[in-house]
Amino acid sequence: MTEERATGDEQRCRGLCSAFWRSHSRAFWLCAAVILLAACATRLWDLGSRPYHHDESIHARTSWDLAMGRGFKYDPVYHGPFLYFLTALTYRLLGDSDYTGRLTPALFGIGLVALILFALPRWIGEAGAVISAALVTASPAMTCYQRYLIHDSYMLVFTLVMILSYLALYHGGSAAYIYPLALTAALGICTKANTYFVLFIIASFDYVAALARCALALGRGAGQPPRKLFWGAVFSVGLFFGAAVGALFAIATQKLVPIVVAVGLALALWALSRALLSLLHHALTKPDERSFLSQNWIFVLEGLVLALVVYSALYTSGFRYRYGFVAGVYETFAYWGGQQQHPRLPGPLIYHFVLLALYELPTALAGIAGTVWALARPTAARTFFAYWAIASLAIYSAANEKVPWLVVHPLLPLAVLGGAVLGAAFEALGRRVAAAREAGKLAPRLVGSAAWGALAFYLLAGLALLGRGAYAILGPNRADSHEPLLYMQAPEEFIDTFRKLDPGPPPEGAINIAIDGSAQWPLYWYLRHRRGVAWYRMGPQEGLELVILDRPDPAFDIAAGYRWREVKLRGWMLFHPPDMRKKQPLLRKIRSELAQHDLRKWVAFVLFRQPLKEPGWTKVVFHYREHLQDRLEG
Repeated sequence: MTEERATGDEQRCRGLCSAFWRSHSRAFWLCAAVILLAACATRLWDLGSRPYHHDESIHARTSWDLAMGRGFKYDPVYHGPFLYFLTALTYRLLGDSDYTGRLTPALFGIGLVALILFALPRWIGEAGAVISAALVTASPAMTCYQRYLIHDSYMLVFTLVMILSYLALYHGGSAAYIYPLALTAALGICTKANTYFVLFIIASFDYVAALARCALALGRGAGQPPRKLFWGAVFSVGLFFGAAVGALFAIATQKLVPIVVAVGLALALWALSRALLSLLHHALTKPDERSFLSQNWIFVLEGLVLALVVYSALYTSGFRYRYGFVAGVYETFAYWGGQQQHPRLPGPLIYHFVLLALYELPTALAGIAGTVWALARPTAARTFFAYWAIASLAIYSAANEKVPWLVVHPLLPLAVLGGAVLGAAFEALGRRVAAAREAGKLAPRLVGSAAWGALAFYLLAGLALLGRGAYAILGPNRADSHEPLLYMQAPEEFIDTFRKLDPGPPPEGAINIAIDGSAQWPLYWYLRHRRGVAWYRMGPQEGLELVILDRPDPAFDIAAGYRWREVKLRGWMLFHPPDMRKKQPLLRKIRSELAQHDLRKWVAFVLFRQPLKEPGWTKVVFHYREHLQDRLEG
């Protein structure tokens, strides 16, 4: 019996694999193989050579401490626990190194490309999925930050799985899609707070779509709903909108308790009104059948339990740190809500548009065309993708904290829409050319072929331009803060200087390196195995070979046997002077922000990598013994 069952399972598995293989054309498989190889090469090649970024070093050291059994306690400044547990597991399995620290974000980057190739054809066609995957693979921003030990590479995969699972449910797919939706929502919340942006986009679209379906069904006179259900739905919708307005006022107070209460009430009323709208639509259109909720409530319940278990296990460090269950939500909103009012890293409203223009122009233009096309020729999926793109750009522009790695989140829907419209255009023009050839009509055939060739030129030229930017980020400019895409990046000079002056491990119990101030990161990661390092200020003394401080210390002078050298620690590119942070009317603010930029400099940067301007720098001072001078000169 067991052998027969195993044989049957094996045959079904082979049948599914064969069906999946046959469901795509040979051209698709060839393109997919080339794109996946390119993704593997650009994400995995030379992964550990670039100096660790400030945030990366914090993530890497925290993960290493966790792998060494020192535990983990959630701090919202450094985002959720998923990265730390996954990276700690990587260290335990493969060892800790600069390469293995960045390995899982790179693998998730490859996974994103595979997900686009094999999950998106249902929604945007084979050609659209191939083009979208190519745009993501060649993208400088995607390539850059899928090679960083930060949270955004994971978030992109979780975001796309949430989006695709929701679309499958929306189109009547199996209720089992609730499981990947719940799982990736929980993992996203355990990764980074912008998961709430994604959930808001999905929930708001779904709510408006539910209202529209009910209104259309009532307008067509589809049926007579139960009186209590109808007025219950109307009343709950009104309560929800009132609670949503109240939540906005509560957020404006900047007081956490009113915010938590108001937002919690709004969410509860959203869930109630959404359920009633679903029941109302079902009563209007399929009164003789059981509703989705009545048939699949067990899936919904199990999905909620799955999400809660994943969230609890990660935020409580395996149920050992019980306060983490509360901190995962409470402290997240307390900290990041405060950043909206008093941001650490403020930027102009057009910040992400500038980065898209400098690095992702072919994808951005195609994405804009795709958005217009999706709204002009709507289907449910196209409309949702367009809403996803518009809402993402609006949310990340309105968010006051502006850092370049966040640009990948609005970039993803633009790549999906850009691939969709280009793929649809290629397929439509191909059909017209074939029809003209069969009909023997020369003029339509020539016009169609010329249009097809123009599109192909745009795509190839765009991929070449994207590849040019990605090459700069991967190669010659990988640690150069003249690249606006890099922020707080440690330059090669800093790591080279340290390695030259590093005196090596001292005798047992002795201290020969003292580091205080800004340079503690990234050196706290690089010196994780070293003894003899003091992470505080020390005065000149016997055996102290190297001291790194934020400013020159007169005590370490030639008379004490020391020399010093100032070195750049990290740099950043700002797009605006400080007065741009003042509140202004929206249009005036955009005009004044655009006035800060010179289009000629943009062109020179994109084509020839000529710096836009000099970045800002944080510098540190190396105080070192005179006998180490030869190492710097060697």
